[in-house]
Parts: sequence; C-alpha cells; structure tokens
Amino acid sequence: MTEIIKNVLPKNTNLEIINLLIKSSNWYIALDAPNATILDKLFDDNIHSGFSMTTFNKNKQGYINENLNLFAFIITDIICDKINIKNYEVDRFMWNYYLKNNEGINHVDQKENNYISILYSLHDGDGGIQIGDNFYQDVMGEAKIFKSNVYHKGIGPKTKNARFNLNIVLKICTN
Repeated sequence: MTEIIKNVLPKNTNLEIINLLIKSSNWYIALDAPNATILDKLFDDNIHSGFSMTTFNKNKQGYINENLNLFAFIITDIICDKINIKNYEVDRFMWNYYLKNNEGINHVDQKENNYISILYSLHDGDGGIQIGDNFYQDVMGEAKIFKSNVYHKGIGPKTKNARFNLNIVLKICTN
C-alpha cells in the first residue's frame, strides 16, 4: 500500500532545492539494477534511466552535499512526524534527475521488510513513479511512502524537460 502526504514543504523551498541540484556536479548515470554497468545503460538499453546523486549512505563515510542533506533530513522528519514513525534510521538519500522520456527499471530499494521508501516530488510534472501496478504523477511537495521491498521505477516526463525528486530509504527500528 502506498501512503501519500501532501504539502510537505512550501513551493519556494522546493524551488531552492532544485536550484541547489542544478548547480551540483555530483550527478552520475542511474543504474537501478545491481549488475548493470554505465555502458549497458548508455549503449545497450532502449531506455535511459536518468541521473542520480547519493548524498547520504549510512554504509559510507561522509556527506556529499551538506545543504541538500539538511533539506533531506528536514523532509524526512516532517514526513515521519505526519505518519507517526518515531524510531528510524536513515539508510540513504538519493536525488534523481530525469530528462524527457527517461525511464528507470523495476527494482527494490531494500529486500528486508523493515525498510520504507519515500519518493518526494520537488515540482509538478507528468513524470512520476510506478509502484507495483500503480502510477503516481509528480505533485510538488508530495511524498509517496511504500515498503522498500516493493518493485517500483521512476518515469521521466513526457512533455516537460526535467523531473527532480528525492528518494529516501529508512530502516524502521523496533526498539
């Protein structure tokens, strides 16, 4: 089941985050699949998966972008407060940038059952996320929350030039 939280951050804050993303030099070609290579995505696939930037990963030391992570932690806190999750660990913050007609491949963010994924949309658009058999269009300031072990994929815009979002993966702790 997918839960939707609306109006997480105001419009001007979302636009400021997009401004930071546009200026970042840490983008890489999104792979989505564990055994895929960049060359596979560029030359062998029919669909390009867009670009990603992981700014926090609990398994790696250090942050890539303190400002983006500050926004990501605030977004996470607001959403967890609204859905009454009090005990969690951030596993990863990954920002996504899709160009027109980019499309990810079906994947899971974590295999374990005690993880949730949050897809936060930074602007309105005709792209979005497919979770299972359901498509959710991007709405500025809206978060889609689902189990991390559910297959999903990002879908780039059809008429707009770009799609930006934040993928948050949280471990739900029992203690």
